[in-house]
Amino acid sequence: MIRPIRRPRFRDLRLAALVVLVVSLFAALSGTARAQDEQRLVIRSVDALRYPETKVVVAPVGPAPSPASYEVEQNDETVSALQVASLTDVGTGVGIVFAVDTSTAMGREQAMDNVKAALTQVVAGKPANQQIAIVSFGVGARVVSNFTTNPTTLTNAIATLRPSLERPESAERDGMRTALALLDDTNLQGNVVVIQAGGDDVSVSTQGQVEGDLMDSDVMVFGLGLETGDLSRRDLQGQVSTTQGTYAQLNDMSKIGDSVAVIGGTVAAQVELSYSSDPDATTIDLVVRAGDLSSEATYNPGSLTVGSSLSPDVYNPPLAGGPGFLSGTGGKYVGGLLALAALILLAYGIGLIFFRDRSGLETVLQPYADS
Repeated sequence: MIRPIRRPRFRDLRLAALVVLVVSLFAALSGTARAQDEQRLVIRSVDALRYPETKVVVAPVGPAPSPASYEVEQNDETVSALQVASLTDVGTGVGIVFAVDTSTAMGREQAMDNVKAALTQVVAGKPANQQIAIVSFGVGARVVSNFTTNPTTLTNAIATLRPSLERPESAERDGMRTALALLDDTNLQGNVVVIQAGGDDVSVSTQGQVEGDLMDSDVMVFGLGLETGDLSRRDLQGQVSTTQGTYAQLNDMSKIGDSVAVIGGTVAAQVELSYSSDPDATTIDLVVRAGDLSSEATYNPGSLTVGSSLSPDVYNPPLAGGPGFLSGTGGKYVGGLLALAALILLAYGIGLIFFRDRSGLETVLQPYADS
């Protein structure tokens, strides 16, 4: 007896289409969330010591908004006569510590050579209000150059950076605390750029101690992980998260210069928002907006509020636990391709549900398929 061929039931195809729709929407929303997260505002400090005169420092992550787009609300009231200026224009001193791994992992794929070239470019183009210091970390951590504006001193210090020929140790936590100690001795706004290719299992400092120090500071951490074979990124990403900084991971060492330039652009794009607040307020709920971006904080008149005191919720950087290839500079292109694929799948799913034609043969065989 010849059994009739079982054709896929229409309801089966509808179920498959529904699955396609769900997956497509999830992929599209994930891509959107990543794109939004790459551009955000970070409120770094609120100076209300001379209240009602108030100054708010904001760091825009991603493409910098137009100065004219900034708006401020306090306790649901829009602030008038808002003045917006770059930190360079108002003369705010900015300190950047570059903490550079010198383990054996930095000797691969010309990683150290590219780092030194990138830092030399930073020194050559730094704004007048910036001071730079250099720290290295390998078996231990040491200060290569204290804060200075002298380009010759910094260039000579960068030239001394060399990867170890035989020691794989990468004491990143000790390097971070060394950088923080340098900043503690200054009145500079604190920024630490960590460039790491190894893994830290030798530091005297614990991760809890480092994150505690960061929470008590006004420092923002920018992490750059170099995947040359030995990278362990967990500690560095935790430090980035604590300070609402940024983390990128590279497989292509030729992109180091681009990534360092992006970090430098974020630091240079910071703005100071100054205005007069409501003199009768006791606690201020602050909202800063620029276009579609916004950030919130709470502060009290007569105070200088910084860091985690403004934003107690810990920020999780994008792809903190994701694959390394998505953490690099090409991640946004992968995300864009995924979003495009999601749209194609979405259109296909809609077509299956609403525009599917049943062939004549399937109509004839349908009673057999249902038996």
